[in-house]
Amino acid sequence: ELMPPFIDVLGRGANFRPSKDDQLKYHSYPAASQQSFEGQCYRNLQKYGSAVYQRFKDYFGPDFNTQTGAPHQGYGSSQYLGFHGAGSLAIDLPHFRRFEPTQNCTRGFLLMNETLNPRDGVMVYTSPRYDTQEGDRYIRRGDDQWYPGTCEADFFCDTSDGLQSESCAEGYVCEETSNSSEGMWFPCREGYVCDFATTPDVDLLAPASQFTHMCPPGYRCQDGTGLGQAERFECEEDFFCPSGTADELFGALADDAMARSLSAEESDPDLRQRHVHYLSDDDVRVVSDHDDACFNGVDNDLKIRFREDAAFTAGTPNQAFVVEQPKAGNKPVENISIPFDKPALLNEAKRRNKKCARDHKWGHAQRAIGRQDCQCSRQVGVFVAIYRLWKCTGEGIVENLGLGAVSDRNPNLVENEMRSGRNYWFPRRANRTKRQCVFYDQEADRSEDLKTKDGATLYDGVSPLIYDLGPNNTHGLNLTRGGLWLDSRQFKNTRDALAPPKRFAVWPANDLTNGLTMALEYKHTSTRIDTEYEAQWNDAEDHDDWVVEPPAYPLLYRTWPDYKTLKEATTQLYYAQKQEVRDTYIRKKDPDLSIAGYRTNVDWMVYDAFSAIRLIEEFGEQLEHDRSLGLSGDAQPIRTDLCECHNVIKCPNGTSSPIGASSLNDCKPCCSGVAGESPEMCYTSETTTCRKT
Repeated sequence: ELMPPFIDVLGRGANFRPSKDDQLKYHSYPAASQQSFEGQCYRNLQKYGSAVYQRFKDYFGPDFNTQTGAPHQGYGSSQYLGFHGAGSLAIDLPHFRRFEPTQNCTRGFLLMNETLNPRDGVMVYTSPRYDTQEGDRYIRRGDDQWYPGTCEADFFCDTSDGLQSESCAEGYVCEETSNSSEGMWFPCREGYVCDFATTPDVDLLAPASQFTHMCPPGYRCQDGTGLGQAERFECEEDFFCPSGTADELFGALADDAMARSLSAEESDPDLRQRHVHYLSDDDVRVVSDHDDACFNGVDNDLKIRFREDAAFTAGTPNQAFVVEQPKAGNKPVENISIPFDKPALLNEAKRRNKKCARDHKWGHAQRAIGRQDCQCSRQVGVFVAIYRLWKCTGEGIVENLGLGAVSDRNPNLVENEMRSGRNYWFPRRANRTKRQCVFYDQEADRSEDLKTKDGATLYDGVSPLIYDLGPNNTHGLNLTRGGLWLDSRQFKNTRDALAPPKRFAVWPANDLTNGLTMALEYKHTSTRIDTEYEAQWNDAEDHDDWVVEPPAYPLLYRTWPDYKTLKEATTQLYYAQKQEVRDTYIRKKDPDLSIAGYRTNVDWMVYDAFSAIRLIEEFGEQLEHDRSLGLSGDAQPIRTDLCECHNVIKCPNGTSSPIGASSLNDCKPCCSGVAGESPEMCYTSETTTCRKT
């Protein structure tokens, strides 16, 4: 029902109260009317105003008089009112670049005034419930009259002239002062979708934050996806796409926790399991702090609850805003800090949702590691090695990646490099403060050092990386501490065939003064002719009676003199292989074509190196502090959600899913026990998944 007193004779109002017929509170029919008292259905296609009005309202806040204690001279019109009249001088309106919840205000509204420019030939019936004169009249339609609220936008938007500003395009993020040529500089980040008038705000309390809308389950959303295109690309078969999927073929998710600077404790879905949730009949769960925040963030009851928080501030130092105050004559503008004491009105669901990593990447990666679809420890080692190369030989300045998408293929990067302002919106990124090339000075007794702290041999038979987590380093490996070797070789004894083989570590990433020796390609697939490449297996590595046993698919190692050279080669290989994988899946959809011999994955060396470079460019030296990526003393990743797994959302071997799958539960076994089925009928060596029937 409508809430008085702001209701016009047509039965339109500004405020609503959800209600049922037996719970109505306001406005019965006039006594003369014999009609029953019932609830009504109302529709308002723009109940919050236009997108442009909403952004002005959100960032200019209460009117000038409320904020400063003094009125301004007023806004001008086509009529000149003198030098000191309305519109004669500039008004330095207080406003915020970031959304500030304490600066809330009440919107104005429109109601029909039957005496305001009544229109000939346009007749309407009044509402018998709300027309107190006769109950039901047939009158000429008057214009809607604007009743301003307490927002400054209610005054400068009160004009019949056309708008000189437009909302930011769907699928893009716009900074303040953006002009028409800059409106499409910054695409929305992959895994998210952006509505019209999206702002760069990171905080979910902002009404139009660039992280407000996740890509819906069952779909993928790449860079620049608008809210209206969120369901354009369905998830490929044999994959599942949870909320926040960016590209299922390459395991790309939104990285919601990292993008919004959630700590490892806030993101861990297994930490502090102490909350009981009733989900449905026979489904009562004890969940962690993180999962509790996620459940509450989508709770429909909490979505309509608000809480007043007097101690809240969204990045405003000392609870004060800064106004540029012009001085008389030619004196420069000075900044005046004006204190305020206003509580913030916070939505309970949004407040809790801030602590939820909504793509649940940590859990997905954990399950992929458990089914051996993800070698996170190996990727950590690659990242540590490349970070150390950046720390030693890089220019020390992270790329300016823009406000939204972080893809380094953004064609505007060169053009907007000095104007994107990413460091303002994402303060947790830092350039290198100190050059460092030596990270570990002990390399003598490697056969004893290269063990976990409990004495077990670390080599797992899959990852070629070796870490020093032995008695000399019980804290684990991180970006600046601990020994790291990028490969290991197994040797056999030429004199004693019964002697167990030995494994030695090679290619250290501990002193990078002369560069990093690292492989990006296999020897049998490389098309490069490069004299700087050297074979992984050679006689020089033989030790007395011990001779190396070469693997079936040796890697090609090259010494990269600096970070820039490695980055350029990695980026080129990654995008070339990524396109080959896309072409393979396009070919796979044609039943008459075979994908035998075609690429189905990016090589792990390239994939891990590219993931490392992307992390470095997005966060820089800040990774050493609150975003530490490394291995614990038990050789386990410190933060699982930082692992990029190629097959993290691919159905496990032996299962398949239809197009548009959204959960791991949608992946069903290939062979269901139907009579006459055989493994040959269910699987194909080309895909290691189910054969189409």
